[in-house]
Amino acid sequence: MSGFSGVDRRNVMTGMAAMLAISSPLRAQRRGGKAIIIGAGAAGLSCARHIKQAGMDVVVLEAQDRIGGRLKTSHTWQDMPVELGASWIHGLQGNPAVELVQASGLNLLPTDYDNTQVYSEFEGILEGGALNRLEEMERRLLRFAENAPGGNLESDCRSRPRGSLKKRLVRLMRLESPSVSKRRRGLFLLNTEVEHEFGADFEELSRCFWAEGNDQYGGDAIVTGGLDRLMMNLAEGLDIRLSQAVQRIEHSQTGVIVSTQSGSESADVVVVTIPLGVLQGGGVEFSPALPSSKDTAIQSLGSGLLNKCILRFDESAWPEAPEIFNRVADERGAWTEFLNLSSYGQGPALMAFNAGSYARYLEQYTDEETVAEAVHALRGMFGANFPDPISAQVTRWAQDPNALGSYSYPSEDTRWDTRIRLLEPVDQRLFFAGEATSTHAPGTLHGAILSGRAAANAVVER
Repeated sequence: MSGFSGVDRRNVMTGMAAMLAISSPLRAQRRGGKAIIIGAGAAGLSCARHIKQAGMDVVVLEAQDRIGGRLKTSHTWQDMPVELGASWIHGLQGNPAVELVQASGLNLLPTDYDNTQVYSEFEGILEGGALNRLEEMERRLLRFAENAPGGNLESDCRSRPRGSLKKRLVRLMRLESPSVSKRRRGLFLLNTEVEHEFGADFEELSRCFWAEGNDQYGGDAIVTGGLDRLMMNLAEGLDIRLSQAVQRIEHSQTGVIVSTQSGSESADVVVVTIPLGVLQGGGVEFSPALPSSKDTAIQSLGSGLLNKCILRFDESAWPEAPEIFNRVADERGAWTEFLNLSSYGQGPALMAFNAGSYARYLEQYTDEETVAEAVHALRGMFGANFPDPISAQVTRWAQDPNALGSYSYPSEDTRWDTRIRLLEPVDQRLFFAGEATSTHAPGTLHGAILSGRAAANAVVER
């Protein structure tokens, strides 16, 4: 989310290759029959709309009492909608999410990752030589990303699909240096540039993760006005049944039967858009069981975690201009990034991000304890007189039984074809969609949307 040297991190670090294009629009072919879509998130609603346009009957079953999935707009503050899940559109050129945002009357405000102010717990605002040293380390990390495996996925990742980046990054970022300040800077950059991107500690990532690309360009933008409006537009006219947690999916040559606590529903096909973490946890029973290749694909990805703590104040007690405040601290991964919502015209509020193991650690804290930790960090940045917030909102995506994480990431067990195997249908009756199945934009809103459209194509053309 930060970018000290003006480089668009997502495009550089994850825009190097696309494993499979899934952005084709729904074909003109029409057919009858019935489909059940499990999950009313971006993937599920996109899939349902396109299948319905092809002439099939569609029922959407959603476990929660709301639509949106891991896109969740809070209206706790009535005058200020807050995104507790997805906030950004990544890549504004040719991005279907941009069209949907604009059609919903929402605002796209570009993020300038260079408009950042960096604080050190020990040195105050980083300027001059201290900032130059940090930027040089960042350039080293980006050069490593550019030269990492991924130019040819089949040759690079088939020949050496396993292996953590730990040893190479420890050496690259001087994490074994006797200099404490170098180690702090290295861990800070890995946290803000890598771990926030994937929702996982860098030690857990596959060396081939650099090859997971996002081939959308044009910079990033934050969405204001409430992304739930986009979801409501996608849901219009669909048969959506809330509070219907799916317990069992039976599939055979004759069709499918989907069972919830309320009963069962039969159809010709089913599209599963359940989050990866829930699939990994065995929250849904499949009968017959999924093929071993499918189950292996599910277990070979990681379910990452990026949590937010949004703090609201009477007035801004920080500089107005910077869009992002970063913090280099002694405790690894602790409160390293704050988004200045007032710079986007949303009022005096800050949105803090924590990822990976530190985010999981924080989930054991109460809201009050979490806010106290955030304020302690802010007082180290802006002074002891920094005020307490008047209100706060805290996410715990790993504890949400309908998510069990924020988005997928490539773990040490991920192979070049893992996501392809995850999206492959079973017997042309059981289909899969969602950001985890996206081979060119995992972890993004538009990746989920495109995966839903791809699944709709597969259903209609089966």
